[in-house]
Amino acid sequence: MQARKRAQDFARSLVERYGDEVVSVVLYGSAARGDYKEGLSDLNTLVLLRTRSPELLRRGTEIARAWAEEGNPPPLMFSESEWYASADVFPIEFGDIAEAHVVLHGTDPFEGMKIDWEHLRLQ
Repeated sequence: MQARKRAQDFARSLVERYGDEVVSVVLYGSAARGDYKEGLSDLNTLVLLRTRSPELLRRGTEIARAWAEEGNPPPLMFSESEWYASADVFPIEFGDIAEAHVVLHGTDPFEGMKIDWEHLRLQ
């Protein structure tokens, strides 16, 4: 699939730029489910970094900008600690991503994560 290859190239570019700061890069949504439609679907990506500071994010600005200029949504970027602390705030979104995702680099961010559906009322 051409779309998945583009996402893998994006992940590789991030890893080249950020190095060991990248915990994981995940493709989610229609491309991960296998029903991506060129020109209609988005290539949705999630990037987890060990830390997230303005200086660190600036390192990847060119890569993220080029990705968006190709018509893709900007990646969701979290630090590792932000990610695990946010499951109670975004249970619907995290549940959707958990159901249809492919790890392009690193570890699976859903491994060991508990999405508590009781938190739906908070959202």
